[in-house]
Amino acid sequence: MTEHDVRLAARELVASSFEVLREQNVIPRPRWSAHMRVGHDYWGPDLMFLPAFKRFEEVLTTNYPDRFEDRIRPFDEYQDLPTPFAFHLIEAAVAELTIREEVFDAASPVVNGCIDELVASLAEDSFEVVCLWVVTHVTTRSGEAVRLGDISITPERGRSDLDRHIGEVIPSAQALLGSNAPFVHDPPLSVIEARGTGPQPYKEIESLRGKLDSFLLLVRLIFASTTQPGWEVAGSRLPALCGRRHHHFSRNTPTDPAYGEAG
Repeated sequence: MTEHDVRLAARELVASSFEVLREQNVIPRPRWSAHMRVGHDYWGPDLMFLPAFKRFEEVLTTNYPDRFEDRIRPFDEYQDLPTPFAFHLIEAAVAELTIREEVFDAASPVVNGCIDELVASLAEDSFEVVCLWVVTHVTTRSGEAVRLGDISITPERGRSDLDRHIGEVIPSAQALLGSNAPFVHDPPLSVIEARGTGPQPYKEIESLRGKLDSFLLLVRLIFASTTQPGWEVAGSRLPALCGRRHHHFSRNTPTDPAYGEAG
């Protein structure tokens, strides 16, 4: 199999999925809700049992065995699953077509662009990931974004600016924003951000989370601050990679059992 097979399988996946989603009135979507999320806006198994979905998973596993092949691996060796890539491709295509107000056609240039991004991401050996925390009682002296070492701090000027900033950094995270995102009101609020690149994106996210946690600890110690993390979005700069993770912190520490995950 070749890259051509990946593109063909991806296009067939999008076409078959569009048929099901259209029949279920999931698409077309309003522009203010362009970004959909599996398990929230549509039911995953309705697509997972499609022949085109199975074919897509087989093609990815055959073309990229080091990443997707289901085999016994060393404890610290990263393994991807093809299923999330399928959902992220479908969701990216729906979002782009909705925003551009175009017809839901799997052969359109917009869908081709999403497939190009998928193929490019599959060829990468390392992944750029980002971890964002919305934190309370933190701002900068100037009110502008600043960078301190590996951490950047962006003061919030309003919920729309907050959502826009997060969506620009992690495009696929827009499905988690708007009415879906947790509400935190302990001003001043800021977004603190850490980025990293590595062959194991989920492991890299855990490392970034540790950096943000250490940064807040220093802020508390130096300034006697009452700052707390409100919620987190973490994921890849590319929608097809690693997806997005959405956490709502309790009043305890991020490593506390009360620390939950959704999305």
